[in-house]
This record gives sequence, structure tokens and C-alpha cells, in this order.
Amino acid sequence: LRIVDANQQVVREGVIGSLQVKGASVTSGYYQNPVANQEAFTADGWFNTGDLGFLKNGSLTITGRQKDVIIINGFNYYSHEIESLVEELPEIEISYNAAVPIQDSDRSTDELAIFFNTTKTIDNGLLDLIKSIRTHIVQSIGINPRYLIPVEKTDIPKTSIGKIQRKQLKQRFENGEFDRIVNQVNGELAKLKKQSFVSGTTLERDVAEILQEVLNIPEVGIYDNFFELGGNSLTLVQVQNQLQELFEKNLSVVDLFKYPTIHTLVDYLTQTEPVYFASQEGKARAKHRTDAVKHTDVAVIGMACRFPGAENISQFWQNLSDGVESISFFSKEEVLDEGIHQQRVENPNYVKAAPILEKIEEFDANFFGYSPREATILDPQQRLFLECAWEALEDAGYDSATYKGAIGVYAGSGMNTYFTHNIFPNRDKFNEKLESPC
Repeated sequence: LRIVDANQQVVREGVIGSLQVKGASVTSGYYQNPVANQEAFTADGWFNTGDLGFLKNGSLTITGRQKDVIIINGFNYYSHEIESLVEELPEIEISYNAAVPIQDSDRSTDELAIFFNTTKTIDNGLLDLIKSIRTHIVQSIGINPRYLIPVEKTDIPKTSIGKIQRKQLKQRFENGEFDRIVNQVNGELAKLKKQSFVSGTTLERDVAEILQEVLNIPEVGIYDNFFELGGNSLTLVQVQNQLQELFEKNLSVVDLFKYPTIHTLVDYLTQTEPVYFASQEGKARAKHRTDAVKHTDVAVIGMACRFPGAENISQFWQNLSDGVESISFFSKEEVLDEGIHQQRVENPNYVKAAPILEKIEEFDANFFGYSPREATILDPQQRLFLECAWEALEDAGYDSATYKGAIGVYAGSGMNTYFTHNIFPNRDKFNEKLESPC
């Protein structure tokens, strides 16, 4: 016997795979059924038993049947294990529940459907039981059932020896036989959800926005349970990351499990660190005051730029369209002439190239109100900034001297490379000039 993966490669000891057997005691094939034989036997004569298991220290352990494996987000789950978890709830009728994989056409992974029998009805605790099943499954194995379907005992098909026929149940679901009860339950749950929706505080609304984005749902109430909304262990991590970014603090996944509603989570956080979260509430209010601005259309009517090989927007766009290489490459001699150390030039990782801006020494000092001396020592980046700012106004058709309105200027900056590359290395020369008589 051997254990193989999906590519028919033997796996290492302890790894779960498909059990195959071969030998004199193994059947030579199905009688007059070449299709079944082709499915059951490999080209080199190994028989696929349909069982899953692993080998360890010479012993074989069977973990389940291949057809009972549910693959969700790349992880394998076994129907019988999920069914055992469901039966841990006292309201569930033992041996009358089934975990079945349902393929969603919009997703590449299976969805989990759980069929169960109970004496509860919609008017007598069924909705609470459905919430309990969902929460129990999520907290136990980290997956959220897509469908929780209450059925009669007779709706659970079994063989003559009592084995649940999950394949038949899946087929009936896909044929739409359970659509009525699914729609009825979902409708009642939607009513409860609508009743629980409250606008909440600013922080609660911010958390709600995160949940709506991660779960891809239009509305979340502050008393809605994250897992009942469709959350699972994967989406919980996404929520954790976004909450940490929002609050600028580390949050534990355990806390998110413990406080699964927006209201309980925010209440817990504000009680543990009231001063910090009071300030966060203020920040959140300020953020919401600017939301209207976020959704206001903005027209860009003037632009200016400086790039290697492009003095303006038109040249830059033409270079992009033509695929022009705008980086300048230099010979070893040119680099050495510029003062680069020999050892650095000889380094195989050193690239003798640089983005060069043309005509950076050209600047109309008088136009911008600088003396020639001031313009000489002015950082070239500042000179370029002034030129581009004026050109952008010109491109937009505005004259700053005659425009009566306010003009907002938003500028970004980086490290002053002019200082590090030019002034700092030559600081001794500057000191000499400062000490010499004028």
C-alpha cells in the first residue's frame, strides 16, 4: 500500500493523502465496466480505495473518505468531524445532520451547507439555534457555514445500514428542493438584523465600515454578530489588520472572538483605555467631517513637471508613448571624472547610471524675487518647485497676481540631497569662507 497526493506522488510519512493498494489479493477490476476501472486504477496497477489516511511508524491511520472531504480556502475539512461538532449542541437530533460541500459558481472554493434536524421552530427558538450552530462551528474550526438548513428526519437520506448519503443530499440541494426553507430562514434572519441596526457612535460607525468592506455587505448593525454576518477566521484577520490601522494599536484575535459585535468590541476597548479611545473618537469625528470632501469631484486643470528627458507634461507623455529610456548611462571614465571612488566603481553591483534633469542651473532669479547670489545657493529642488508651481498656474490659465481667491498649496518633500551631496562633503571650504574677511 502507499499514500499519494493529487499528482500521484508518494507523500512523506505523517502526511495525509489518498490510500492506494496493490497485490495478489486486490481485485483485477470491475466486471465489464471499463469506465469504473479507469477511474479506480492507475496506469501502473494501483487501486484507489477512496480512503484518506497517513503512514506513521509502520502503521496506517484512516482519516476519512475522499468524497467526504470539504475543501474551503485551501484547507481540508471532514464531513463527519463537522457533524460531530453540530451534535454537541443539545437541541440537535443525533445522527440526523449532514455537512455537505456546495460549489458556488462565483468562487473557486467549496461552501459549507449543514442540514440538521431539531424540534425547534421559527416561532420557538430556531433562529437562536442557527446562530448558536454558526458561532460554534466558527469558533471550533474557523469556517462559517454558508447554509444552515433545518430539515425533517426523512429528508436526510441514508443507506440500509444507516450511512448518510451526502452526495444525494447535495444533488437535491442543487436541484432547488430546499430553496423554500432556505429563503424562509434567511428572511426571518434579515428581519432580526434590520431590528438590530443602530447608527452608533463615530468609532462604532468606523468599525462598521470596515466590516461592510471586508464582508462585502451593504449594512451592519452594531449588535450584529460578526460570524452570523458571514465572517470566518480568514476575514477576521483582515478585520484585525484594518482595526489595528484604524486604532493605531495592536489588537488580539482572541479579543475579536470574545467581542464579536461592534458594540461589545468598542465598549471593551473604550473601557480598557478610556483616554486613548476618547482621543480616537475625536479623530474619527474630524474624519467624518471631511467625508463630504472625499466624495466631491475634483478637476485637474493645470499640470507641470520635470523628469529626465522631459521639461514638461507634453514631452513626458511623448516619452512614455514612445517607450523612451530616460535614464542616462555613463562610462567608467566619466564616473571617475565625477569623483566617484575607484573601489565603488569596480564593485559589480554598482550601476553607472543616473536620472539627469537638464538645465537645472537655469533660473530666472529676478522673476521670482531673488538676488543672483541667493539663487546660486538656493537648493535646486526649491528652484524647480517654484518654476513648476508657476507653470501649473499658467497651464490652468490663472494669474496669481490678479486672482482674488485663496490658493492652497500642497507640497511634498524628500531628503535634501543637495545638502548631503554638495554642502556637507565640502563643509571645510564653507567654513574657510565664513572665517575669511569680507
